Amino acid sequence: MVSPSRKRAAVKAIQNEFRVSERRACVVLDQPRSTQRYQSSPRSDEPSLVKRMYELVWSWPRFGYRRIARLLQREGWQASFTRVYRLWRREGLKVPQKKRKRRRTGDSRNGCHRLRPEQKDHVWCWDFVFDRTASGSSLKWFSIIDEFTRVTCLKVVG
Repeated sequence: MVSPSRKRAAVKAIQNEFRVSERRACVVLDQPRSTQRYQSSPRSDEPSLVKRMYELVWSWPRFGYRRIARLLQREGWQASFTRVYRLWRREGLKVPQKKRKRRRTGDSRNGCHRLRPEQKDHVWCWDFVFDRTASGSSLKWFSIIDEFTRVTCLKVVG
């Protein structure tokens, strides 16, 4: 509990749960009573600033709060990065995750997810396997599997 708003909520919870006075709950949580009774008042330009923030976010959805703050400052708004960040968090704005480019899996003729085995010896898959014995020596083998019959062919590699 670092922020004053969280401490305020904790003081209220202690008051309700243990039926103690505000003074005693504030002493327990080391919260000044003046901070406990503080009522924040939003600035007069805040609704129009938030509206402009939304307009910029719709125009540039990949921009984060820092770039939006810079655009607002260029337009003449009195908006520091911390103020824009506070409003950004309050409004629940987030930069959407960038979609990753899908890896190419090869040619359409030999793609394993496209080519289904139709008969024996039609589609094979292979893999290298590495392991260690109980004595510590390494084992390497090359496994080949026929996708149609599921028959395995193993070759131990030195």
